[in-house]
Amino acid sequence: MNVSGYADQQDLVLHADRQDLVLHADRQDLVLHADQQDLVLHAARRDLMLHDSQRDLVFHAALVAGMGPQARLIADSARGFAHRNGRDKSCIDAGSRVMFSLHSGRPHELGIIRRLSGGSPGIQPWLRTHYRRAAHGVETDEWRSCIFSRENRTQLEIVLGCAVESGEGPLFRQVHAELGKLGRFLYAMQPSTPDRLPAWIGWQLDRHVSPATALSALGWGSVWPDARVRMEEFLGTTLTRWSRPWSIAVALGAKGMLMRVGSTIWARQPEDRAKRRRLVECMAETDDHKKACDSLYKLLLPQSIEPFTRVGRAVELEFRDGRSEGITVLLRAGGS
Repeated sequence: MNVSGYADQQDLVLHADRQDLVLHADRQDLVLHADQQDLVLHAARRDLMLHDSQRDLVFHAALVAGMGPQARLIADSARGFAHRNGRDKSCIDAGSRVMFSLHSGRPHELGIIRRLSGGSPGIQPWLRTHYRRAAHGVETDEWRSCIFSRENRTQLEIVLGCAVESGEGPLFRQVHAELGKLGRFLYAMQPSTPDRLPAWIGWQLDRHVSPATALSALGWGSVWPDARVRMEEFLGTTLTRWSRPWSIAVALGAKGMLMRVGSTIWARQPEDRAKRRRLVECMAETDDHKKACDSLYKLLLPQSIEPFTRVGRAVELEFRDGRSEGITVLLRAGGS
C-alpha cells in the first residue's frame, strides 16, 4: 500500500482520520473493521516514514494486529531497545533492533522481540515479550533470549544455566547428546517466570543434516512427515535434500514433549503477494485474524520493495507429544 503518490489535501484528511481512529480504538475494546483498519494501516505507514521511532512502530503494529485499546499500553511497556542495529547478526534477525512474532493458534497475541544493548562476540541478547488482550488489560509472557552465531564458553554457560533453572537437566542432556553431534546451539530462551513458562533451547543443524535424521535420532521421527507437509504448504514449494538451514528447539519445563522444527528458508523468498497470502492462509482461520496478520505484514513492508527486501524471516512448526500445536513466524520491520 503506497501512500507517496497521494495529494497533499488527501494526506491531511488521512492524518485526521488516523487521529480519530486511534482515539476511537483507545476508547473502545474492539477489533477495527476492515475499512477502518486499512485507514489506520495507511496512515501508520506514512507516520512511520516521518518518525523513525521504535515505540511508534510497536504502537502501530499492535493497533493493526488487532490489540485495540491495549496498543498504547503495549507501546509504553516496550522500552529498552538497543540504540542501533546490531553488528552481530544472524539469518533470523538480519541485524534489526526489533522483530515481531505471530502464532497461528493465538489470534489475540503479538510477540515483540527487542534487541538489548550489551552482549559479547557471537552472543546477541534479546527480550521477547508476548502480549495478549484480556478483559482487564494486557497479559504478558516474557523470556530473556540469546541468539548465538558462534561457539564459546559464555554461550555454554548461558545454555547450562537455562537448563538448570528449568529443572530439566536430564532432558537437556538427553537431547544434547544427540543434537550436539548434528549441530550447534542456536538460541536459548530463559523465562522470567520459570514456574509458569518453559525455557527453550534451539540447535542449528549442520548443513548436511536433515530434520528427518535429527528427529529420528531423538526418537521423534514420526513428527517429520507432518512437519514436511506443513512447511511445504507454508513455503509454497517442495522441499529437497538441499533445502536448508534447519533448527530443532526443545522446551524445558513444559507439559508433555514440546518441540519446534524451524527454518529461515522463508527469508530467501522474495516479498510478493503470494508469500503474504500463504502466511495468512496458514496462520489464520477467522476473518479477523486473517485481517490482522495481513495488516501487520503490510505495515512492516518498506515503501519501496527492493530485490533483497525480506520481512518474513523465520518459521517454526510446533509439536506437543507428536501433534501439531501451530506455527510461529518471525517478522522484521523494513525487511532490508
